[in-house]
Amino acid sequence: MVLAVSAVGATVVINAVGRSGDGVRIVADVDRDGVVDEPMRVGTQSDGALVLPNIGVSGVGCPDTRSTASDNQLEACHDAADYTAHAPQNLAPVRILPFTAASDRATGTLWVDGDPPGRIRVFRKAGDAWTFLKSGTTLTAQDLRSGVELGVDSRDIVRDKAVWDGRFTLRVEVSDGDRTSSDSVRMVVAPLILHNHTERATTLFVPRSADNAAHQKFVRDLGDAAAKAGGVKLTTLATEDTWAQDFVEFGYVSMPGPGGATRAIEIAIRSGQPGRVGGRAVFDLRGPGFGAVQTGGKGYHQVASFGNLETIPPYEHNGRSFPAGRIIHGDAGPGANLGEQALTLFASQGIQDPLKLDTSWLFIGHVDEFVQFLPADNPRGWTIAVADPRAGVELLRTIQAAGQGAVRATSHKDAPNVTVAQLLADEKFVAGNTEAADAIDRNLKILMDETGVQRNEVIGVPALYSKDGLGFGGMPPGNLPPGFPPQAGNAANTYAPDRPFDAATAQDDPIEYGKGSFGAYLPGAVNGIVVDRTHYLAPQQWGPVVNGRDVFADAVERAYRKVGMQVSHIDDYNSHHTGGGEIHCGSNAVRMVSKPWWTKI
Repeated sequence: MVLAVSAVGATVVINAVGRSGDGVRIVADVDRDGVVDEPMRVGTQSDGALVLPNIGVSGVGCPDTRSTASDNQLEACHDAADYTAHAPQNLAPVRILPFTAASDRATGTLWVDGDPPGRIRVFRKAGDAWTFLKSGTTLTAQDLRSGVELGVDSRDIVRDKAVWDGRFTLRVEVSDGDRTSSDSVRMVVAPLILHNHTERATTLFVPRSADNAAHQKFVRDLGDAAAKAGGVKLTTLATEDTWAQDFVEFGYVSMPGPGGATRAIEIAIRSGQPGRVGGRAVFDLRGPGFGAVQTGGKGYHQVASFGNLETIPPYEHNGRSFPAGRIIHGDAGPGANLGEQALTLFASQGIQDPLKLDTSWLFIGHVDEFVQFLPADNPRGWTIAVADPRAGVELLRTIQAAGQGAVRATSHKDAPNVTVAQLLADEKFVAGNTEAADAIDRNLKILMDETGVQRNEVIGVPALYSKDGLGFGGMPPGNLPPGFPPQAGNAANTYAPDRPFDAATAQDDPIEYGKGSFGAYLPGAVNGIVVDRTHYLAPQQWGPVVNGRDVFADAVERAYRKVGMQVSHIDDYNSHHTGGGEIHCGSNAVRMVSKPWWTKI
């Protein structure tokens, strides 16, 4: 008998079978303490024992991206694709306890309930071997008397909770003459969780440079800075798509292990841009304890990039708790967002409830162009940083007031020769920065209302934006540099995830953009890399130089120093800035799995 009682959004399960030793019992780690023990007691709130989507690649031979395998075929190849336990260390332990009262005529049956997609795999351990058991497998009297050790995993992550929310039940039934007994244990597929900036970066990823000299220099400089920031490894992705932040996001699935350890599988998540060839590179990251998934979508919309996706670190506010943090994403207008399939996938995890911001004012349309989250020494453990165009304009005015108005506004040799005085005399430029500041304020209010962060906690980072007539770095939009992504209609649709791959003919779909017009005038400092608690990698500002000092670079360092972070500046002017992004857009990071999400903040 199983009695389920609803209680405060959770389920309290009282399993009344076998309490006096007169029935069969099945147990798992339902209280998530790393110990396989008694079924849930009254008052224990849980959806059940956690199960990992065991989709790393360790014991199977999968094709790589150089093959003709379609993207869908690459995604389908992993450790849980067949009926072999290739990575048994990732199986969730379950035990059918010895049922010593079973007679020789007793038989048992093991059932998997609530798994219509057939995604759950159950294995039985005998010695060092694991044997797959299908639902309805018969257990002998000897099995029942000796007890059975089981391992459970999933073939996939939860993708749409309306189709399947990952919850299922393992049930064992015993018939012994005229006596019957049964017991069950609830289990649930662990949610896919995105990393946040309070977790230390362990590996940075960049695309291949090919013959792009500016990108080659960027990679060298980034590698040196990452090594100095604490030995962070730099790894090259198998693509020349410059924007590593945009076609992949990194997350993980995890469950409790023995002795307080956490078992985790890192997962590379492909953006909802199936018409973007560079996204195929996520599949070359697969390996032991490392999987890759696609998020569906259609075509190649710029706003569906994962530069438009960030994670608020863990917090509690107004009676709501987000122990794994919370996703933010930008909406740039009708049809200009992360994509419905991607948003459904993230929402279906049930743990990082996506929060929508407004990026309709931006040409690229990504949240990383104006906001980030920084580790901080406060009770929350983090704070918000935003680009501050008002502070940027005020810096220009301070320079002019000091008699330095003739200094170039942008000190990079390839930037237009515009002085500080000329920039301040451009009413459209100054008004545009007020407009950008107002847009940032509206988004900041959403974040403060949702998280409880106060305005005096927010770090404002000086910035300048350009609008309409001024393109990125002050270049007219009609003269964007070679390699800048084309507008829709400039390429043929020759590539799709369900087609065999042909490297000789594969092309990106035409790129669609939102309706916004703003971009960073100077390299956007908030569009950088949080390495750990004390190290931040920012794009070199190339601001006005007065008395041998870059005024904006000094101001950026002061801003991050407020939370105890040391800034290293990296030149991305020609490698990324003139193409509409910065070093965050051109890189990505795998981070350490932090405090278990299933524990209270």
